[in-house]
Amino acid sequence: MSDLDKILLTALTTVIVGVIVFTVGQVLVKFLIEPIYEQRRLVGTIADSLIYYAHYLADSFERSIKEVGEAPDKFRRLASELMAKTVAIPGYHFWGWLRVIRPFKQVIRARGALFGLSNTLHRANWERKVALAREVASALKITEVDAELLTPPKGDEQ
Repeated sequence: MSDLDKILLTALTTVIVGVIVFTVGQVLVKFLIEPIYEQRRLVGTIADSLIYYAHYLADSFERSIKEVGEAPDKFRRLASELMAKTVAIPGYHFWGWLRVIRPFKQVIRARGALFGLSNTLHRANWERKVALAREVASALKITEVDAELLTPPKGDEQ
């Protein structure tokens, strides 16, 4: 084998290995890292909604559904999106078992609590609404939400 053949073979091998590494990297990014990132962004949106609609949590009187506006639909949409983003992650149960991402059972808990919030936001039961919001925050490990927002109001202190 001549020196030119060795140089060409080395260059060809380098190009092929580079293409393989690039392809594997892109597959990992598109099918694993991006879906996990999208789920994390959604958890941030859920935290934002818990803060933004917190004034409905402490209501001790009934409201009409029109009065709460888009909030119930927003929580229901977030619950649906949470499941959609979760099932888009390949091998979710495995990665959750390894604790690389949230375990699937925690996502199910959060989804149920978001649906519960959607269904009770217009009702006077503030204890239930606060408990559901705390359940969402706990299941998704949302620590950025101020604990005081999700704490039941104290009695008539003056």
